[in-house]
Amino acid sequence: MYIKSDKYDLITNIGHPISGGLYDSRLGPLETFDTCETCHQRGTFCPGHMGHIQLDVPVFNPLLFGFTFSLMNGSCVQCHKLTCNSSGLPAKLLLAQLRALDLGLVSVAQELGGFIKDHFAAESGPGILHGDAPVLSDEINACQELDNFLDKFSEQIGSGVDKNQSFPVKNALELRRSLIRNFCREQLFKRRRRCRLCNRSNGIIRNDGGRCILIDFGGTNLLKKFKQTSRFAPLENIGNIEGQEVDADEDMKTEEDEKKFNDKKTAYGSLANSSEQILREQMQSDDSHCPLDVLFYEAVLVPPTKYRPVRIFKGDKFENPQTVNLRKLLEASETIRAIRLALSGNNEKALLKLLSENVVGQTMQAKMHNAYLTLQQRMGAIFDQDLDKWTDVRVQIPGIKQILEKKQNHIRNIGLKFTETANAMNLAKLRKLIKNGPDIHPGANFIQKPGQYTQVLSINKANERDAAAKRLQPGNSSQLGYPLQVLRHLDKGDLILMNRQPSLHKPSMMGHRTRVLKSQRALRMNYAPCKAYNADFDGDEMNGHFVQNRIAQTELAEIANVGSNFLVPKDGTLLLGLIQDHVVSGVLLTIRGRFFNKEDFMHLVLSAFAETTQRLIIPPPAMLKPQILWSGKQIISTVLRNCIPLNKPLLNIRSKAKTPLSCWKVEDHPAPKFDMSESEVIFRQAELLVGVLDKQHYGSTQYGLIHCCWDLYGHRYATKILSCFSRLFTTHLQYHGFTLGVADILVRKEADKQRRKEIKALRKCGDVVVRECFHLDENADKSEIKHVMASAYCNPKAGLVKLFPQNALQLMILSGAKGTMVNSVQISCELGQIELEGHRPPMTIAGRTLPSFRSFDTSPRAGGFVDQRFLTGINPQELFFHTMAGREGLIDTAVKTSRSGYLQRCIVKHLEGLVAQYDSTVRDHDGSVVQFRYGEDGMDVCKSTFMNSKQFDFLADNMQVLRSHILPIDYDENDWDLKKCEKAYKKIKKWRRKYGVKNNGKIYTSGYVEFSKEYRGTPREKIQKMWFELTDEERYEYHSKAGKACPAAVDEKMNPNRSLGALPQKLLDDIDEYIHLKSNTGMRCRVDPGENVGLLAAQSIGEPSTQMTLNTFHFAGRGEMNVTLGIPRLREILMTASNDIKTPSAEIHIKPGTSSERVEAIKRELGRIYLKELIKKFTIDERVNLHEKWVLDFFYHLILMSLDLYSPDLHFFLTFMFVLASFKP
Repeated sequence: MYIKSDKYDLITNIGHPISGGLYDSRLGPLETFDTCETCHQRGTFCPGHMGHIQLDVPVFNPLLFGFTFSLMNGSCVQCHKLTCNSSGLPAKLLLAQLRALDLGLVSVAQELGGFIKDHFAAESGPGILHGDAPVLSDEINACQELDNFLDKFSEQIGSGVDKNQSFPVKNALELRRSLIRNFCREQLFKRRRRCRLCNRSNGIIRNDGGRCILIDFGGTNLLKKFKQTSRFAPLENIGNIEGQEVDADEDMKTEEDEKKFNDKKTAYGSLANSSEQILREQMQSDDSHCPLDVLFYEAVLVPPTKYRPVRIFKGDKFENPQTVNLRKLLEASETIRAIRLALSGNNEKALLKLLSENVVGQTMQAKMHNAYLTLQQRMGAIFDQDLDKWTDVRVQIPGIKQILEKKQNHIRNIGLKFTETANAMNLAKLRKLIKNGPDIHPGANFIQKPGQYTQVLSINKANERDAAAKRLQPGNSSQLGYPLQVLRHLDKGDLILMNRQPSLHKPSMMGHRTRVLKSQRALRMNYAPCKAYNADFDGDEMNGHFVQNRIAQTELAEIANVGSNFLVPKDGTLLLGLIQDHVVSGVLLTIRGRFFNKEDFMHLVLSAFAETTQRLIIPPPAMLKPQILWSGKQIISTVLRNCIPLNKPLLNIRSKAKTPLSCWKVEDHPAPKFDMSESEVIFRQAELLVGVLDKQHYGSTQYGLIHCCWDLYGHRYATKILSCFSRLFTTHLQYHGFTLGVADILVRKEADKQRRKEIKALRKCGDVVVRECFHLDENADKSEIKHVMASAYCNPKAGLVKLFPQNALQLMILSGAKGTMVNSVQISCELGQIELEGHRPPMTIAGRTLPSFRSFDTSPRAGGFVDQRFLTGINPQELFFHTMAGREGLIDTAVKTSRSGYLQRCIVKHLEGLVAQYDSTVRDHDGSVVQFRYGEDGMDVCKSTFMNSKQFDFLADNMQVLRSHILPIDYDENDWDLKKCEKAYKKIKKWRRKYGVKNNGKIYTSGYVEFSKEYRGTPREKIQKMWFELTDEERYEYHSKAGKACPAAVDEKMNPNRSLGALPQKLLDDIDEYIHLKSNTGMRCRVDPGENVGLLAAQSIGEPSTQMTLNTFHFAGRGEMNVTLGIPRLREILMTASNDIKTPSAEIHIKPGTSSERVEAIKRELGRIYLKELIKKFTIDERVNLHEKWVLDFFYHLILMSLDLYSPDLHFFLTFMFVLASFKP
């Protein structure tokens, strides 16, 4: 039921709603405790009821006014019919295509247009399909023929299709839109000056600001000239008539025309009746109403009262902005009603006075015109606030169009807010944000009192924001009420949780501090954390989550920040590190002989500390005369000294660089020694003494400078040093510059001549030439030959025109910035052997790898060996081989993504319940023990990276730093059971000396072991049976012979979580052999109780699986051993868990001195024999016998001819009755 609203008075003087008004009680109660007159419910439970406003005249639909104007363009204003001839060939073709789409026949709809075009255009001319031909007998005949064809076509395609079935296919919907759009543009909405049916002038149509449509019949001379032209003259020859302004009071039409043009809806109804089928198909309407009814409004829906609540301020009631628009629309409709009454002869004075005051115009016709424009304007204001140009309420009263677009604004824009509680510390800051408002950054959007109200800060009312800022008071602990909260903008320093999909491991989500960059349209992030996200800068997208309270912000800052994820939990390798240009710049900065004057030195140091206020420590210059200069190594030392905290000892490092020692060799001089060379890196008290810094030390590499700082000083200082290096290397690269040119890949003439000579010999070589070249044994196997060839391939001799470090390409490769030596060899020397799934390129049945080679060509080039290089170009044959290998990689990447993702999901769902407990065990969600010690030693992978014997030298050099970083204040060894742990370990060492057991060795002592020694070689099951058959006295004798058992391990006897020195047995052995003080570090490396170790294990398996190869490859280059590798092997282990694996294989280590005959015998004994390897030839004879009653018998006779199984060339250990006596019956 719809309640009619026809009174624009809303509320009586005493505050009651007026019946028939916009707040009628039948629309819903005005107050919460009032009763609804429709459903008799209270305001809380009443759902609200719809009403309507009946307009006195129809008005245009503002949302569809563009379509209305286009439809008017394609129709005749005289006879109210479409000028496109809706019964012509183009319209019939469109209807047939839409019918085919309704039946789901997309391909038929596409082919139908081409078929009809070819069939009918050949007979009647191409213009007949475009609607350009006149209505003559040819077109009538073509239409009849087309109707017959479409009838037969509909019978054929509609017989087997369910007519009630819908086909919501994307391609069909897109094709439907395309067909309708093209038809409307070319036929339906095409403006024609003269109607084809009534041959009367259409005039010029004009859009008057979306309020009305004006038709100009001016230009009479041109119309007369048009009448004198031939009937069949093309309309394109007539010039366009420019639109002329028309006075609203001017009467240029006859009474008949005036009557037609005033009744717009009647005219469109006639248009719909004349072209009903074509319009229904295009607008997809049913038969219950006219398809053009949606273009006009005769009534407007009034929302229920509860959705238009009355605003109350200081005891006075104010209308809702939506109600204001509806009331003004009702007033405009009432004005038109009054004018119509006046035109009908009603000369009431009050009515005439109302019209003279409220309506503009000298005559009644002018008043009627302006009143209608006002009504249309009010209708437009309800739908689109941009059309309401008479009121200054655009922001406060959004229309339906703006409400729909508001959903899109949430997609186009980012509105990030943070709720901050007012206190004495941030009061001045929050007041400033409130004054800035929503439009100025940083600003605020709302002020709220929890549980009471929320104040919206207006954009245009600065006075209100200033008053709200002054009223803001900090919270008071003596009061129970909640303090005020300000919903401010995201600002510099706020923490957000960044994530990139797919999230394969824990570092895929980390906390970052934000910097708001104005006029930027993309995320900006440092290169260092890109490896953790597996992100690059080629259009990758990331998600940012702005956590909404201080507790979550603290968790991001302390637990999930970038520094806490410095190492990957899989194996403790680094994730953060500098790459590419930064690596090159670091090598150029620290290379020997790089000096800077005072100005450049200070500029580079200050660029590293871009936003610091600390006092920087500047070292003395390295050179005083003839000029004061600082070295590049001193810049690195200055950065380290100012980043390390003042209360911590300085670090000492002795390591090596990634740049090999051979790079520093000078031509015609012997190679330098490693000691004190640029390949050896030595830090003493944070001073870089020797060596260049490259990817080994500030890249994502273990045991480098950044990794050592992370272990000694913590993640905050390690990330600070890495950030300073990033800014420093960027600034230095602006000084020095780095360019890769053609000169870096050119080779000298002597080297090029030698290359051509080697290639010429290589094209004729075989294994014999390789053996002679590398002085190998004549019986050397394939793997040895392949290893020697690979060594020579990846270590080319000096032959480049420019050498390291002047050669930019070699500088990039050798420093680890980008690329490998293989890339350099392929550019300047040769591409090498192309492999496809471990094979050389396969041959066709004709014996060719490519059609350009001879059959069974034995040259290396025909087998995929590319001896050409990218520098001088490669032939089409080599390019084809190269693209084959590239295609294999692309296919492998596309296929393995889904399989590896499902594999990781399965692993995660099974292991997500495993957690390290406080008793050092690993338990499932139900409390069942999975491991008594996490990882069998209880150590955290990320915390124990330096806990191995190879890194003890580094720990000994930095023992003072470790003690200050690890040991608590007022440390006392007696409080940590150190003496007890040492005593327990001494008992283990004493027992080992007694029984002669070495470190890490094991010995088993029991009566059963002594009993088993007497029956060596006897099966285990038989020995167990004999042991259980012994009496107790006999077992006791064997127990007395056995030695005393080894004491329990220290980490089993003592609590490893509170006992200093309760470490794994192997680690204690290493510590005992090196230094006793190492036990101070052990407690720090224990895994934290509550750590979700199951998820870490699942991610450690799933994340590397995405980098694995998918398919099966040959093992070690041997064609006869085809093993399952990569993701199929992981699925076989973890998901299938079959006892019989697909491709079993084993590595057998042969003792030195074993003869080759013995090795071959073992191979024949363990190898698998296939029947095809024993058959020399086989034939099949087929015979058919015909019996009575047409019964057929088929006989097959298989003849196998075996190889000579006694031949010494057949290397098999044969069994199975010696292969059935060589197939003899």
